[in-house]
Amino acid sequence: FAAGSLTPAAVVDDLQGLGVASLLCEGGPTLLGGMFEAGLVSDLFLTLSPQAVGGDAPAIVEAPTFEPPVAMKLRSVGRSGDSLFLHYAVRD
Repeated sequence: FAAGSLTPAAVVDDLQGLGVASLLCEGGPTLLGGMFEAGLVSDLFLTLSPQAVGGDAPAIVEAPTFEPPVAMKLRSVGRSGDSLFLHYAVRD
């Protein structure tokens, strides 16, 4: 990749060219925001832990406001102790 050309879409295109059909991506709010902006998110797996923290940390998605908002459908809910595991599918 040339300097400045490493975007989520470019990486996914390159991986698809190598035969990758499915990709699990873990990262922070900036990466997730870039993936949503590029329309690359088909499923979101979200873990909720029963803890409250203060501060000015970024939200789960760091990106400009999506217009329209990205709609999702709840596919499944799992539980372990007090934690919840949510699986959402992005609606087309």
